[in-house]
Amino acid sequence: MSNQARNLAHPDIKAENPPERAAHYLDVPNMPWEATKFPGIKIKVLYTNDSGITTALFKLDPGAIVPLHEHTALECMSSEHFGHSV
Repeated sequence: MSNQARNLAHPDIKAENPPERAAHYLDVPNMPWEATKFPGIKIKVLYTNDSGITTALFKLDPGAIVPLHEHTALECMSSEHFGHSV
Protein backbone atom coordinates (compact mmCIF):
# COMPACT_ATOMS: atom_id res chain seq x y z
CA MET A 1 0.00 0.00 0.00
CA SER A 2 1.43 3.42 -0.91
CA ASN A 3 1.28 6.51 1.27
CA GLN A 4 -1.25 8.92 -0.20
CA ALA A 5 -1.20 12.64 0.50
CA ARG A 6 -3.91 13.73 2.90
CA ASN A 7 -6.79 15.54 1.27
CA LEU A 8 -7.33 18.49 3.62
CA ALA A 9 -10.89 19.76 3.94
CA HIS A 10 -9.97 23.25 5.19
CA PRO A 11 -6.86 25.42 4.68
CA ASP A 12 -6.45 25.91 8.46
CA ILE A 13 -6.06 22.16 9.00
CA LYS A 14 -2.41 21.16 9.01
CA ALA A 15 -1.21 17.77 7.82
CA GLU A 16 0.56 17.26 11.15
CA ASN A 17 -0.35 18.69 14.51
CA PRO A 18 2.30 20.12 16.83
CA PRO A 19 2.98 17.99 19.93
CA GLU A 20 0.85 20.20 22.19
CA ARG A 21 -2.20 19.37 20.03
CA ALA A 22 -1.57 15.65 19.86
CA ALA A 23 -4.19 13.27 21.21
CA HIS A 24 -3.60 11.93 24.71
CA TYR A 25 -5.21 8.71 25.86
CA LEU A 26 -5.91 8.26 29.56
CA ASP A 27 -6.91 5.19 31.54
CA VAL A 28 -9.69 7.17 33.22
CA PRO A 29 -11.54 4.20 34.78
CA ASN A 30 -8.36 3.29 36.68
CA MET A 31 -7.48 6.83 37.76
CA PRO A 32 -8.29 7.41 41.43
CA TRP A 33 -10.98 9.81 42.61
CA GLU A 34 -9.49 12.40 44.96
CA ALA A 35 -11.38 14.02 47.83
CA THR A 36 -12.08 17.75 47.75
CA LYS A 37 -12.68 19.99 50.75
CA PHE A 38 -16.44 19.62 50.12
CA PRO A 39 -18.03 16.54 51.72
CA GLY A 40 -19.17 13.97 49.17
CA ILE A 41 -17.49 15.67 46.18
CA LYS A 42 -14.52 14.00 44.49
CA ILE A 43 -12.41 15.00 41.48
CA LYS A 44 -10.38 13.34 38.68
CA VAL A 45 -8.05 15.78 36.95
CA LEU A 46 -7.78 14.73 33.31
CA TYR A 47 -5.63 17.59 32.06
CA THR A 48 -3.90 20.64 33.49
CA ASN A 49 -1.23 22.99 32.22
CA ASP A 50 1.07 25.68 33.63
CA SER A 51 -1.42 28.49 32.91
CA GLY A 52 -4.08 26.83 35.08
CA ILE A 53 -6.31 25.43 32.35
CA THR A 54 -7.81 22.22 33.68
CA THR A 55 -10.24 19.56 32.52
CA ALA A 56 -11.70 17.49 35.33
CA LEU A 57 -14.51 15.14 36.22
CA PHE A 58 -16.46 15.64 39.42
CA LYS A 59 -18.34 12.93 41.27
CA LEU A 60 -21.03 13.86 43.76
CA ASP A 61 -22.28 11.35 46.30
CA PRO A 62 -26.05 11.28 46.93
CA GLY A 63 -26.93 14.26 49.10
CA ALA A 64 -23.67 16.13 48.36
CA ILE A 65 -24.15 19.86 48.03
CA VAL A 66 -22.26 22.13 45.66
CA PRO A 67 -21.65 25.48 47.38
CA LEU A 68 -23.55 28.46 45.98
CA HIS A 69 -21.64 30.10 43.17
CA GLU A 70 -22.19 32.15 40.03
CA HIS A 71 -20.94 31.48 36.52
CA THR A 72 -19.79 34.83 35.15
CA ALA A 73 -17.06 33.89 32.67
CA LEU A 74 -14.87 31.04 31.56
CA GLU A 75 -14.55 28.68 34.51
CA CYS A 76 -11.08 29.27 35.90
CA MET A 77 -10.80 27.60 39.27
CA SER A 78 -7.52 27.18 41.02
CA SER A 79 -6.67 23.82 42.51
CA GLU A 80 -6.92 25.42 45.96
CA HIS A 81 -10.63 26.13 45.27
CA PHE A 82 -11.33 22.43 45.75
CA GLY A 83 -8.55 21.70 48.19
CA HIS A 84 -6.70 19.75 45.51
CA SER A 85 -3.04 20.13 44.63
CA VAL A 86 -2.23 19.38 41.00
